[in-house]
Amino acid sequence: RETERATGTVFLFGVDRPGQLARITSVLREQRVTVLHLHVQCGEPDVERSDFVPADHGPLAENRLRIIFEDSDVDVEHLRSELARVGEEVGYAVTCLTTDTQSQLRAWWPSYCLRRRAFTVAYAVAGAARDAAARRRKASRARMWRFATFSRDSRTLCR
Repeated sequence: RETERATGTVFLFGVDRPGQLARITSVLREQRVTVLHLHVQCGEPDVERSDFVPADHGPLAENRLRIIFEDSDVDVEHLRSELARVGEEVGYAVTCLTTDTQSQLRAWWPSYCLRRRAFTVAYAVAGAARDAAARRRKASRARMWRFATFSRDSRTLCR
């Protein structure tokens, strides 16, 4: 029996955490999908461009996996939903699966890029809010320290 082999690409984007790709590849293995090639790009949010910018290090990662599978063995819609479910569990905010036979990359790519950009902006805004809160806490501690020092000095002067 001759079987048709299909190829495709899985795109994953989100906060980079240990063990993410292990979980994703276990889903692929369970679905009888083989990874041909993996490309991992670390990066960070660029607030001015409102987009992901590749960098040597960074809190974000975009992963692209070229895959191959027996067309008759894999339910692509089920695989797509499993990748989205597990991807969300492990920290990938944006997932996308395209198969070369569907030739839907043109249809999926803009949606993927927009969702990646939206997540990047949300991540940058949340980071800015965390930084601002940390600066406020630090300033508050400094004011309390100055007040405590002033109070101690003023008690010494009043004796």
